[in-house]
Amino acid sequence: STKSIGNLYNYNDCLAVYYDSDVVQIDENLERGEFGEIPQNPENLLCLDFIHTKDSSEYKFTVLAAHLKSGENEKGEIKRVKELRALLEKATTFDNPIILMDSNTCVQYTETIKRNFDNKDAAKNFVFVKELFESKGFKSTVAEDEVKNKAIKMRHAQGKQPKKFGELFFDTIDKILVLVDTTATSISLEDSVSSDLKLFPNEHADFIDILRTNVEMRKKLHDVCVEEKWGPDMSINKTEKFDEFVKNETTFNNFGSVKDVLMGLYPTEHMPSDHPPVVAKVTVKRFTGGSK
Repeated sequence: STKSIGNLYNYNDCLAVYYDSDVVQIDENLERGEFGEIPQNPENLLCLDFIHTKDSSEYKFTVLAAHLKSGENEKGEIKRVKELRALLEKATTFDNPIILMDSNTCVQYTETIKRNFDNKDAAKNFVFVKELFESKGFKSTVAEDEVKNKAIKMRHAQGKQPKKFGELFFDTIDKILVLVDTTATSISLEDSVSSDLKLFPNEHADFIDILRTNVEMRKKLHDVCVEEKWGPDMSINKTEKFDEFVKNETTFNNFGSVKDVLMGLYPTEHMPSDHPPVVAKVTVKRFTGGSK
């Protein structure tokens, strides 16, 4: 390409939005200002307004890239909801808003948080991220139960954050949000584009899903990881204690080794991030009003 790389993306310290400058242009006349709990700068929000002209018609849409607070706990979800509420209230005033978001939450997080509530009545009144964006008229185009959308990763026991050793994730935490009346179709990048990309295989999905959600199995995996001092190279980690537990204490009687499953942990040679790509085709409405 002869195009300058500066015309292809806009970024800050944490986020980047790539675009085809032959097709769309950034509308630099709009000033977005502050977003409540999510400031325009520094790292956790990037907001860009685009214009696309076709057949004398003008199409405008706003792309918001966001990175919400992490933490599989009540405190983390409260912070995420507070951040997202400010973002959604602003986004509803934009033309064709599209939110690309590392939400740092998912169905499994919701279940864990509900399980850990001391007061069950408090759980009923607690607002989660999914409930919030749906109540504000948004939907996610990314299916949470699709294996290829899930980030599968685990904290080994040789790092510098011992409280996180043995943490396993098999969760769809990345979301593409659009308004409910917006036409959007999910796309499988692995199946539609020729590349070396290889995502976690479906053959291990049932086991890893139970491993992620079953409290007893997850604790045993954590304990073995810490006791055996697992490192980043799964091929040399000792898994015998956990394998015996699975064969003797679970319904997976013909189970081979957890090593065969965890060798697919992200990142890998063919999946260089611990977040798999999530993709959607979004059809925006023609711009008919004044600037918002």
